[in-house]
Amino acid sequence: MYGTVQLDTTYGTNGFLDGTQCYNYTITYLGDCSGLTVYKGAEVLDYGVSGDGIIIRTVLDSAGSPYE
Repeated sequence: MYGTVQLDTTYGTNGFLDGTQCYNYTITYLGDCSGLTVYKGAEVLDYGVSGDGIIIRTVLDSAGSPYE
């Protein structure tokens, strides 16, 4: 799965009143992840920029996981 991340600018570009920031994640490609639940607070391994390569890690693939 991959997607795009955008800063929530509801309270400006410096974040919320308590100094934290919020980001919105939009799925661009789901691949074989249909039915997978991504919970609030889940980690994103690499933000990168469009065109960057990625590292895939999984323990959920029945085709020989775990692998990186």
